[in-house]
Amino acid sequence: MIRLPQMLLIGSFAKGSGKTTLACELIKRFKFQYKIIAIKITIVDEQSRLFHGAQLTGLSESEKKYLLSKEQDSASNNDTSRLLSAGAQQAFWLQTTAQDIMNGFEKLMADISLNSIIICESSSLRNHVEPGLFIITQNQNSMEVKASAKKVGKFADKIVSFDGANFDFDIDDIGIVEGKWTLLANHLKDQKSPR
Repeated sequence: MIRLPQMLLIGSFAKGSGKTTLACELIKRFKFQYKIIAIKITIVDEQSRLFHGAQLTGLSESEKKYLLSKEQDSASNNDTSRLLSAGAQQAFWLQTTAQDIMNGFEKLMADISLNSIIICESSSLRNHVEPGLFIITQNQNSMEVKASAKKVGKFADKIVSFDGANFDFDIDDIGIVEGKWTLLANHLKDQKSPR
């Protein structure tokens, strides 16, 4: 298990649960204090869906198991574009099969400064990484739960509901303390408890 206290990991129980909306709100809140790297990870069922017939010449065998792209356009409507538009310094999209997630993630992390503050959208990554903070979003109007989220739900530091416009908690409760993502109420409790 890799420990990344500088990472906020946002998973979701289902589509339409506000994962990217939450990431964007947090980027907007912290972009003037920190250079934030945004990452979206999409798990595909089959490796063939990654490249859709694209040219694979020049890629190593391990690189053929994932597709990593850096967002350049902050004006489109896709999720990584929204993250960039919100103020992320850089935004990346990693598409991979579940079994190859760490190959792509390790390649991505090799190009990112170890001191970077990171916001990552993924439930599946929690099987391999222990972030500073792991939040799972859920659609208030849906009982659907993805299998990937069900496996890691027990690790969530906070589960929040989204009604399509608002969350059921105050995002000001999320903070960065000494380069680590935290729930501020928990941080204050830790400060008061005897050591």
